[in-house]
Amino acid sequence: MWHEWHLTSYLVDGNGRAHCGKRIFVEPGDEVFGKMTQVDKETNTWEVTSIRTKTGETSKYTGILGADK
Repeated sequence: MWHEWHLTSYLVDGNGRAHCGKRIFVEPGDEVFGKMTQVDKETNTWEVTSIRTKTGETSKYTGILGADK
């Protein structure tokens, strides 16, 4: 995988640990799209989505973040 480009979704928790979704191969010049959406306010659950628009390939990670301070 050296000398290649990749796209992945990730969410960093309150302890500084990164949780990652699937890795997607991308090429120079590819358009990509990313978003982060709170899917459940009560549990503070978030979904991070990254898409390679050329192919529709998706990397996704869903996780719960700690309480706001």
